[in-house]
Amino acid sequence: MPTAPAAFCVQAGPIRRETREPRTCPLHIVFPALALVDWLVAPDRPRLSWRELWVVFPYPVLWLAVVLVRGAVDGWVPYGFLLPERGAGSLVAHVVGLLVALTAAGALVWGMSRIPRGTDSGARRAG
Repeated sequence: MPTAPAAFCVQAGPIRRETREPRTCPLHIVFPALALVDWLVAPDRPRLSWRELWVVFPYPVLWLAVVLVRGAVDGWVPYGFLLPERGAGSLVAHVVGLLVALTAAGALVWGMSRIPRGTDSGARRAG
């Protein structure tokens, strides 16, 4: 499985700055793929409480705030869809979309933590 993300990172073709730069490949392709593999094969995951889903928000929201402030100050943002000159409507739509995707990804992980796997499924129900 880890070879597929690596192959995607080096595949031939036009290079888009946002996703195909070698330095961003580990962050956007390799680490998420490895995290998914870890979640799928590691049997020692406890059930996550839905009341704790909020923990997925502080870092990305803080990162987004810093990026937007920096974009307003010096005009640089890491992703073109966050450029302030594209208009407030576009910016708000993308930020809302990112937060919805973050919520969905977090809910997926929380839901996956409730799927019994292996011999420890009884211990999971107790948590």
